[in-house]
Amino acid sequence: MKAVKTFDKFEKWNKELDENERERIAKITGLIPKDVRFILDLGCGDGRITNRLLGFKMVVGLDFSRVALKYVKVDRVFASCTSIPFHKDSFDLILVTEVLEHLDNNAFEQTLKEVEELNPKYIIVGVPYEQDLRELLCKCLNCGRAYLPSSDAGEHVRSFNDEKLTSLFSRPTLDSTVYSGRGRSDPLLIIKHLLGYYYTSGLSTCPNCGSPEQFSRRRNLLYRIISRISWALGRRRPIWAIVRYA
Repeated sequence: MKAVKTFDKFEKWNKELDENERERIAKITGLIPKDVRFILDLGCGDGRITNRLLGFKMVVGLDFSRVALKYVKVDRVFASCTSIPFHKDSFDLILVTEVLEHLDNNAFEQTLKEVEELNPKYIIVGVPYEQDLRELLCKCLNCGRAYLPSSDAGEHVRSFNDEKLTSLFSRPTLDSTVYSGRGRSDPLLIIKHLLGYYYTSGLSTCPNCGSPEQFSRRRNLLYRIISRISWALGRRRPIWAIVRYA
């Protein structure tokens, strides 16, 4: 799978966390109920959350990147979130953070099904909040088509708002929601695209012609000026939503 190769090469594994990331992790761990003893961190990455879960009877980190799992200091399992190798009622809590936004439709539906079938007391989901996926538009250098990278490129392929999070699972119901990070909308994004400023994604190919070459205009002083104006005009919003289901 291309996605596995992408996350094996992910440059942020085991790197120092910024202020937004530390806040996100603190809010996730703050939602863990006191009666939880057994935790599965699904798509745990390098253990940036998993390794901080102290005082529980059992914590397991699961991921499909062997490179990321090298940094996990608790019990770890090499597996996919679409085929979780545990039995029903094995865990009180399942964490699914920074995972769902990367999954294509089939993997997304299968992951939700797998989590529900494990029947945990609680599920905590963390996702980017109201992300405008147009920010990730690439432009093919060969045919000129603008397109969103596929999930195989390790990019975000779906966006979440309060309504979608409320109806995410069929049985567990939303119990608590917190927000984290300080972001803004980008009202001048269309202008950036008109001027040729697009996102670039390493492993993504154009769905029209198959070319991996992407248009990439250097982000110069003009881009920085437009970005600052857009930030001033943009609507404030959190970067992440963190939701607990019970």
